[in-house]
Amino acid sequence: MQSLEKNLKTMILVTLAIKIMGFIYKIICAKYLPFDVMETIAIINPILNLALVMSCMSLPILINQRVSKNIACTTYYNRPFISSAIKIIIISSTLILIIFSISTFYLGKYVYHNSYIFIPTLIMMPVLYFSNLSAIMKGYLEAHNNFTRPIFSNLIEQIIKLISIIIIILFIKTFSSYNIIILIGITLTLSEMSSFMFLLKKIKKMTPLNLVPITKDVNKSLIYPGLILTLFSLVLATYHFLEPLIYYYFTSHINISKESTSYIYTSLHGFILPIFQVSSFLTYILIKLLFPQIASKKENKDINYIINKAFYILLLFEGIIFIITFFHSDVLLNIVYKSSDMSNIMKYVSPGIFLTFVSPLITMTFEATSNGKVLLKNGIYSSIISLIVLIITGLIKDIALYSIIISSVLSDILYLLFNLIDYHKIIKEKFLSFKLLLLIPIFICIFFIDKLINNPIKIFIEILLFSIFYFGLFFSNIIKKNTKDISSV
Repeated sequence: MQSLEKNLKTMILVTLAIKIMGFIYKIICAKYLPFDVMETIAIINPILNLALVMSCMSLPILINQRVSKNIACTTYYNRPFISSAIKIIIISSTLILIIFSISTFYLGKYVYHNSYIFIPTLIMMPVLYFSNLSAIMKGYLEAHNNFTRPIFSNLIEQIIKLISIIIIILFIKTFSSYNIIILIGITLTLSEMSSFMFLLKKIKKMTPLNLVPITKDVNKSLIYPGLILTLFSLVLATYHFLEPLIYYYFTSHINISKESTSYIYTSLHGFILPIFQVSSFLTYILIKLLFPQIASKKENKDINYIINKAFYILLLFEGIIFIITFFHSDVLLNIVYKSSDMSNIMKYVSPGIFLTFVSPLITMTFEATSNGKVLLKNGIYSSIISLIVLIITGLIKDIALYSIIISSVLSDILYLLFNLIDYHKIIKEKFLSFKLLLLIPIFICIFFIDKLINNPIKIFIEILLFSIFYFGLFFSNIIKKNTKDISSV
């Protein structure tokens, strides 16, 4: 329990620092980098993410799962799994690097009509090796309840990125847009390499690094589940990869200018979503801490208990974030970017993000309990439906410009609904209470407070009202129903 409390305190402080630095990094990029640089980065990121998903094979998740189960069963010889994972990662990363190096050239020339994409993407491709091998080491360490080394490796990576972008901005007048993108690609690779070396030093102390003989059973136990989870991740990555392609293609065919679509897409992915990513730090911490615990549990009631506790921990935090981003988006954006031009986009996105904040917890549960097929099925269904909606709305001129926002929100909501249905079928325990429906009148009250009161103090009144509701209705209910403490699970 002391170890868990220590890990929790360290992770909260370091993750918060990482999120703040990451947010500062994005603000600096948004404020000082030319728009064509931001546009190119917004295009490169889905390509690089897709390459990482395909080359990673979901092996870090499986290493964490397998090692956690072995530790729970007092079986500590895990080197065959590690050896197999390393070999698979090196082969897959090499193949994906070759495939994407070739395909990126044609994407930049014929699809995006952006000559800046090819060379910077090539420079970033070595990230595949460092990022994937680092992820395996993180999975191994976290399975042993060593969360401090992985989180500090992320901190080192973020510090290098932040220092690098500050240096680039200081000398920005001497660089062309093309050179700025190349420099950002180089710093990304260096930051990943630094994180890798930091983790490697710790792993050397824990276990010999020489590879051991691998049996067919070990390979099979990693490759097949890894393939399922990779296909799931690939479905989501492919969705995010196809989303801008379809958006740009169909809007251009109904004579909406590229400048208008670029503004909406870059505003959403370069300015609005990074704000929500900062607020997700608590979800990230809980998932990291709880994954080994859930992987080692045999009883569904214990798993459900953990997820319910995590949900109620997140509810207060996410509710406050929703109040700020929905009712006071103009104020928030003025503080962050000194402009409220994108406040409507934030208003459109925030309800979907609030409604689906529990989604990562459900996904993590299925991953930890070897239910990757469920995730794959639900990912396919939600992605296909959302892409169809994107195509249809992209052809309706009155709403085509916002079709990417409609499809993104719909994708997240459908994915959560499908997962909740399967969660009840598989776990067979009560999750969430109908009392949550009382959130509706609470937010209606907050809506009227926001409209009727013009004083800036209204944000504190709204947060106070939601907090009173949260503690009065939910927290006392949790104490009555559960006598355990989440740190003892």
